[in-house]
Amino acid sequence: MENLRIQTLSSDEDWNKWLPNLKLVARSKEVWDYINPDQDLVLTEPEERWPDVEDPQFINKIAIARIQYNREIDRYEKRKKAVSEVTQWAMGIIDKAVFNRVNSRETLREMLRDLRETFAPTAFSR
Repeated sequence: MENLRIQTLSSDEDWNKWLPNLKLVARSKEVWDYINPDQDLVLTEPEERWPDVEDPQFINKIAIARIQYNREIDRYEKRKKAVSEVTQWAMGIIDKAVFNRVNSRETLREMLRDLRETFAPTAFSR
């Protein structure tokens, strides 16, 4: 990420250069779908699924379920970390005055929605 030509978001003139940088970083970490302001996909922690204890294959099925859960939780933790890293990176390329407008938002997606409303060019302004 350090080698990117970084555009700081400080005015509406920066939006069309700033957003592609953010997308590039988020896509490279495979988390854009969890940040994209046009989507609602939420990263959720997987739940353990237990087989029926009356099932004659209970022991085998619980072992398989545990392996699947461990894979899912590992994938979740990696994505959660990547979203956090992208969020931290994005906050570092938003001008302080601009950041103060959106810092009460809980997620980067919510911040992006607010920022887009303020800074993205509209069809009228193009």
